[in-house]
Amino acid sequence: MGTSPPYVEPPTPSPAQATACTSLGARLPAELRLPFTPTVGRSPVARRTAVVPASPFTAAWGSPPVVLRCGVQPAGVSQAQLPLEGVTWFEDAVDATRWGTRTPPYLAVTIPAGNPTGITGPLLGITDALLAG
Repeated sequence: MGTSPPYVEPPTPSPAQATACTSLGARLPAELRLPFTPTVGRSPVARRTAVVPASPFTAAWGSPPVVLRCGVQPAGVSQAQLPLEGVTWFEDAVDATRWGTRTPPYLAVTIPAGNPTGITGPLLGITDALLAG
């Protein structure tokens, strides 16, 4: 018996953001390679999974899922920043499990609390897709 796809509330982006998000969605990876885990002895992989409702503005990988929403309003940010390959990710000021971008298209990525691999791996795969556009 499999798990149900996660429910992800799709955002309602502006027309310009909707175009950028649809383009990004086509470039998102089928798998996110997570950082090396010494206890496992390898880099785990989070596979992309369906979301409910289906939307070109949302994506999820793994279980519990890493969730991406594209076309959101930029969230308030805390002092925590993580620059990756020219994209600066900001930790959400209210929800420390959520990271976002401050340049269009605006993204929000929720990484499960206590993720043993940290935040860098999931954000790197999404950053690569973002920069490929």
